[in-house]
Amino acid sequence: MKLVSTPYGKFHCEDGDLITGQLEEFGAHTRNELAMLLGFVRPDDFVIDVGAHLGTFAVPIARLLSPRGRLVAFEANADNFAVLSKNVAVNGLQDRIDLVNFVVAQKSGSYRYVPMAGNTGGGEYFHQPKASGPGVQQQAVGLDQWARQQGARPLDVLKVDAEGMEVSVLQSGADLLGRDHPLLYLEINLAALHRHGADADQLGEILLRLGYRFFRNKGPRNSAHDNFRIVETEAPGGPEVHYDVLCIHAASLRLDQALQQVRAVES
Repeated sequence: MKLVSTPYGKFHCEDGDLITGQLEEFGAHTRNELAMLLGFVRPDDFVIDVGAHLGTFAVPIARLLSPRGRLVAFEANADNFAVLSKNVAVNGLQDRIDLVNFVVAQKSGSYRYVPMAGNTGGGEYFHQPKASGPGVQQQAVGLDQWARQQGARPLDVLKVDAEGMEVSVLQSGADLLGRDHPLLYLEINLAALHRHGADADQLGEILLRLGYRFFRNKGPRNSAHDNFRIVETEAPGGPEVHYDVLCIHAASLRLDQALQQVRAVES
């Protein structure tokens, strides 16, 4: 375990891990995508991060929040959760980040962890087995269920990086999405989606019905700078197998900001 200092905060992380390498080389995990998302976060926002991993998004977002802002970070893996807790503490963000050690999914019950060597932030995943068996397991909660239990305030921003369970996560928060129309940031890995019997078209169908529009960064995904180029797309799917999508509701005041940035790229 090592401590890496970056422009976005300090992070305890595993030596030799892929995410550690990105932090050391670029100063962030998917730095350009992170910079794009941070440009839409407001100080008083209520943010939920599903699949917070080591806090590479949660920590930078929380650093932007005022004392009235709040971020809830869901991380299902117990080892990652322990490191996430350390990273929240080393950045002095205990007053702005709440940590939840659960899988987020539409179906309740127990989910089994499947690890992947060399990349704690991708490839590893949870799935719901058809029968009980050996292996590390974790309980699941739905976003709507959790929000009702906590009496949560209206949701402003939802970031989801759930290693293929994105459809299940969105379905678990149907009431929140329909009521609050939060800005959504989704990491999409087509192979991971297929592993869970889903695809990008399903994500698009869910979000189009709710009134969302879709934006992508067409610049570098990972570099040593914070530049990005926003373009609007008709659907969240694309020719790539691994990419990120920013989804903004048609009634959101943040839509004008996105469209201004699109026009700047086009001009």
